[in-house]
Amino acid sequence: MPTQGLTEPTTDSFLVWSVESVTQWSIDLVCYAASDLRGPCNISLPSIVYNPPKRVSIQFLNHTGPMVEQHQYTLQCTVQDVAPVAKLMVTFYRGHTPLGQLQSDSKVEKKPVNESFTLNIIPSRGDNGSQYWCEAKLDLRPAGPQQPPVETSQNLTAVVIWNQEPTYQIERPMKDHEAKTNHQPLEGSGTTNSYRGGFLLIVPLVYWINGL
Repeated sequence: MPTQGLTEPTTDSFLVWSVESVTQWSIDLVCYAASDLRGPCNISLPSIVYNPPKRVSIQFLNHTGPMVEQHQYTLQCTVQDVAPVAKLMVTFYRGHTPLGQLQSDSKVEKKPVNESFTLNIIPSRGDNGSQYWCEAKLDLRPAGPQQPPVETSQNLTAVVIWNQEPTYQIERPMKDHEAKTNHQPLEGSGTTNSYRGGFLLIVPLVYWINGL
């Protein structure tokens, strides 16, 4: 272990070890004790070095622009510089409604890393204008603080489009007097057509009379 932060011998049953910063993320702590009856002994102490999330961001994965309702999209929440990642928990939200909580699958890495989480959503027209966001925190239970620092992302405004309902034009039945009015011939054209029809009928009649 690093030489910085070494403690002075004590006869108390516990002591506080304080350091300004940690540069080694895998630390082996050992407690040495001496007894007049049993001689020296040492005990290995478990240790976990925590680094709260530095920055959290949210975006749509492989998509830009408006969304279409009832289509599937993927939200991606990225957490930067957090350790240990195995203790990291991320929650997705739409407004004040939690959509899902995820935890990292990584169990080995102890130094700060970046981790991304994804969640599939299917928006509806009611989600238009909603704010999507995510938060990240380290689960320090049972030994750690019960209210660890929480880092949140920016808000991502959803724009959802959908097909408008088709409009239908209802035809109103025409009354008898409206039908007669609508079928009156235009002025001039009706007179000309009637006259020409009469003229064509009169000509054969004249030929028939002369033949008698």
